[in-house]
Amino acid sequence: MSEILPALFVSHGAAALTVDPDLRSHRALVALGTELRARKPRAVLMISAHDVRRQFTVATAARIAMLADHPAAHGRSYVATGEPQVAERVRVLLAQADISVATGAPALDHGAWVPLSLLFPNAEVPLVTLSLAAHQDPHTHFALGQALAPLCREGVLLIASGGATHSREHFRAGYLAGRPSDHAEPFSCRFDDWLVAAVADPTERQQRLLDAPSHGDFHTAHPTLDHWLPVLIAAGAGHGEPGRALIRGYQHSLSMTALGFGDALS
Repeated sequence: MSEILPALFVSHGAAALTVDPDLRSHRALVALGTELRARKPRAVLMISAHDVRRQFTVATAARIAMLADHPAAHGRSYVATGEPQVAERVRVLLAQADISVATGAPALDHGAWVPLSLLFPNAEVPLVTLSLAAHQDPHTHFALGQALAPLCREGVLLIASGGATHSREHFRAGYLAGRPSDHAEPFSCRFDDWLVAAVADPTERQQRLLDAPSHGDFHTAHPTLDHWLPVLIAAGAGHGEPGRALIRGYQHSLSMTALGFGDALS
């Protein structure tokens, strides 16, 4: 029987600018990858905030190569082997939950290849990608995570990649002003602290996360929903299990928080 694996949420803003080895979150993701590789996942199911399509789309390709969609891609290559059986299992689980899913080509954007290149630098684990759905609401994305929960008991590592806070305006302001990278505006700290507390108790987590837009800092932290929806998917996949922060920190008000659900990862 495969080992039960956690569901993870990672903030890919943690290293998206330069994949900088001096960044604390870079080092933390590398250390987390060492621990995850020792668990020998059967496959990774990657869900990126930058892969948004008309409907949920699971990739069935046998070979998945990174898209050069970010300046940090210069001189880099990341090519993973696909896992069609896991892709089909995703399709079946979502169909059983009455969630419409299409099959299509993968999109290994920087929301996917940045964390994957740090967690699995040699692309040693087969990969399946699943997109967000542009016209589905937060409730549906949480339900999608719940539907995918059995994968964690089947040796598949679910990674949802987005941003615990994601205000490009504040990121640019801090970067262009030359402020220290780890400086964060108060709204980002408040919302990030609220999120870490909100995921801890699985009995209250779903309602707290779905009510997040009522938080006073939500719309500043998330001007659009794309980087928030992966949080809901990971939390849904970890339903019934505690969630906790594995990585904390900031990059010009972008939260670097990574969350783990249902596992004693260090």
